[in-house]
Amino acid sequence: MRVGLLTESGCPYVNGETRLWCDRLVRGLAQHEFDIYALSRGEEQEAHGRAELPPQVGRVRTAPLWTVDDEALRAARPRGRRGRR
Repeated sequence: MRVGLLTESGCPYVNGETRLWCDRLVRGLAQHEFDIYALSRGEEQEAHGRAELPPQVGRVRTAPLWTVDDEALRAARPRGRRGRR
């Protein structure tokens, strides 16, 4: 059976909250083939690279949920009540 796994902020990247859970799932279901569709949370996460994937992972597609402009805007935006006005 071929399984499409949609992940956010984790698998297949080295750092991330869901990486370990997804890794256990894929390795535990070794009889299935996996395609991983990852939503990355930032440039820093992608820069750290990907974790080693088991052979049953056929392909990995990444869709960034950020842009360089988003990061700059977030850093420049004042926080707190004044920033929301």
